[in-house]
Amino acid sequence: PRHLLSWGKFLFLNNRLKIVYFVIYLYIIFINSCMGINKFIIGCLILGLQGCRPKVTMDIPEINPLKITKSIDQIDKYVNRVEVINLSSPDSIVVTGITKLLLDKKGNFILMDGTRLYRFSNKGEFQRQYGNVGRGPGEYLKIYDISLNEDHTELWCLNHMNAIIKYDLATGKYIETVSTHSPKLKIPNASALIPADDNGFYLYVPNPSDESNLKNPFYCLKRFDKKGKLVEEELLRMDFNINMNMIPFVTQNFDNTYLLKPQENENICYCISNHGLSKKVKIHFGNENIPPLFSFQNVQNPWLNLEKFMASDYFKLPFNIQETKKKLFLSAFGPYNRIYYFLVDKDIMQGINWNSGDKFETTPFFIVGSDEEFFYGVFDKYLDPSVNTENLDPMLAYLMTVQHLHLNEDDNPIIVKIKFE
Repeated sequence: PRHLLSWGKFLFLNNRLKIVYFVIYLYIIFINSCMGINKFIIGCLILGLQGCRPKVTMDIPEINPLKITKSIDQIDKYVNRVEVINLSSPDSIVVTGITKLLLDKKGNFILMDGTRLYRFSNKGEFQRQYGNVGRGPGEYLKIYDISLNEDHTELWCLNHMNAIIKYDLATGKYIETVSTHSPKLKIPNASALIPADDNGFYLYVPNPSDESNLKNPFYCLKRFDKKGKLVEEELLRMDFNINMNMIPFVTQNFDNTYLLKPQENENICYCISNHGLSKKVKIHFGNENIPPLFSFQNVQNPWLNLEKFMASDYFKLPFNIQETKKKLFLSAFGPYNRIYYFLVDKDIMQGINWNSGDKFETTPFFIVGSDEEFFYGVFDKYLDPSVNTENLDPMLAYLMTVQHLHLNEDDNPIIVKIKFE
């Protein structure tokens, strides 16, 4: 349809827009044959369609979690339902510290446990392990992130060389390793892996090799085709992006999309789907939001300000952003190293928040996944049942006192499904 746009541009549209354009083209032909007013109609349609093209700059919801939520000390009355899933495995398989959880289309769990990758059924039964530590085909020395391809037939793993190791999700069989290295392309270690269309993928690289350099443009989100060729770069770095193991940059969303946590000094959570990158929500804590470039105050190396950054009396680093159909959940670091949790009803844009408190008996309970109804967390606290629960965050205290969760030394962690009121 040369009247509407060039064939080159037409080929790069997503499938839905191609269909829209094709239908409009047929309509133009019909009207033209009946009325002979081709130029007039085409001109009107072009003007109208210019506003229909999706843009990353479109308006998005903006929330201040502190203003739309109320602080609570007990969470009991806000919980609708809890399901506890015990992970059973052979004696040779010991799950110790789950650092990432994915759900496939059947609700099975794909777990990253340090350098080990497992799949458990939605009932908690062990199904298989993927790969092993080593230097051979299908092996790895370290895994930074995992994701599923678009149709959930393959498990993809990001290794320490920015290569993607692929396994058949059903059988565990090694498929291939896709390298992203070339003589002219030098990319620091990526921290997150996200699937793209046509078996391509995104790598999220929080900072360049010279982390203190803000003068030279650096784009954090890099898209590769299925052969590992760099095809696009997005998301200009505007500040030092703190990279910590406990703070995942990307989370799997309930609708087979992925959510990218806000970069420092931007405050925008992005959604990545097979249609590309789009803005999801702006998360800002108003006057209590940490100021831009705080990490660079009086230092050239931003890591030297990490302790000052974390202990500051500002809110920062929103992470673990998860959604169900009706709820939005996120964590953030608040004043004096406290971790805050925000749960928002998306219909009324109101909700609750709670925090980890000042007395750390153990690490808090984290929400790490979601489906249409439930949020998923990992209970991995090997605590004495007589521990003073007043020193625990409200969610963890609820699970121990009301749900009576407890782990013995030889137990695997427990997957906890939570549906909120």
